[in-house]
Amino acid sequence: SEMLPRPQLVGLGMMFWACGLALCGMAASFEMLFAGRMLNGVGLGIVQPLLYSMVADKNPPSKRGTAFGALFFAGQVCQTLFGFFATKYAAQSLFGFPGWRWSIAFVVVLSALVGLLIVLTVEEPNAPFLAERRKQHSCCSVIIQNMPKVFSLFRYPTFVLILIQGAPGTAPWTVFPFFTQWLELSCFTHNETATILAAFTWGCACSNLVSGALLNFVARRFPDHGPPTIANISVASGVPFLILLFFVLPKPEALDDGGKELLLYLITFVVFGLGAAMCGVLNKKVFGDIAPAPILTYIYAVDQLIENTL
Repeated sequence: SEMLPRPQLVGLGMMFWACGLALCGMAASFEMLFAGRMLNGVGLGIVQPLLYSMVADKNPPSKRGTAFGALFFAGQVCQTLFGFFATKYAAQSLFGFPGWRWSIAFVVVLSALVGLLIVLTVEEPNAPFLAERRKQHSCCSVIIQNMPKVFSLFRYPTFVLILIQGAPGTAPWTVFPFFTQWLELSCFTHNETATILAAFTWGCACSNLVSGALLNFVARRFPDHGPPTIANISVASGVPFLILLFFVLPKPEALDDGGKELLLYLITFVVFGLGAAMCGVLNKKVFGDIAPAPILTYIYAVDQLIENTL
């Protein structure tokens, strides 16, 4: 991002992502699936920090909460719609191929198109500076010159504290996709499972909008204690809901017998998602506030690297 416009790099990352998904969709062996997932990781690692830094760059601090909230909301809505149909039709076949392969093929095409649109329509605010930099420096010299910026991030106490809490804090979200298997093993059907998980992701989507608006409000009224308080409430709200789900709510007695409990699970998962999904928007907004513009991409990249590695 110090040499090329960020929209071009985001488009490149989405192409990597699309190629990785295509490999996963065509995979006939574990090795091919593994290669596809590696390409997925490369694409995601390119896209996320660049995208977050552009959002922070293009919005003043007073509007970053709603900007990140809208970004996360759009992602959750698309995840909700796709997850519902992908889960519902996963076991069905079309033209001799299982439904999950068609679902992946759809995302491959959509990802490539969105990446192309970003390259063609999104402008880089620092384009003149990047053009001049390419004339004066090589890629290797830019990397060497900017390594001190990476180490300087750890001089920000807020950044270090968010990293410390973020590494274990992201662990539950890596497990939540297994709710699909857990619900189906609890005798809910594919259709019922898709509906319940859609309720959870709709709750998460709305949580992003609510947390973004709350962040803009508390940043003006309570800038020191407002954002941490929202984060603490959001994290703490997940504990009683998990206890409720695993130990209190009744389970269907047999397959196709989940209709009686469906409404109860829908309400629980909506409220669970609404309360527990606020920290993502909060962390990204805070990073944009504490870091100077030249190192925005670095702060998001290092955050993703450390949290996902741990």
